[in-house]
Amino acid sequence: PTISIEIIQRVGCMLTDDHGKVYHKSGCGGFGKLSFSELFKSIEEYEKTLEAHR
Repeated sequence: PTISIEIIQRVGCMLTDDHGKVYHKSGCGGFGKLSFSELFKSIEEYEKTLEAHR
C-alpha cells in the first residue's frame, strides 16, 4: 500500500466591503472543489487498473 500526502496552500482574495473593511474571501484562486473531484476520479480509475491486473 502507498500513502500520498500533499499539503496545498490556498491563495485567497482580499476584498473590501461597502464600509471599507478588508476581509479574506476563500474560494478564489488556489485549489478548487473540481480539482479534488478530478483527483479522486483519477485515483479510482488507477485502482481499477490494479484490480484488472490481479
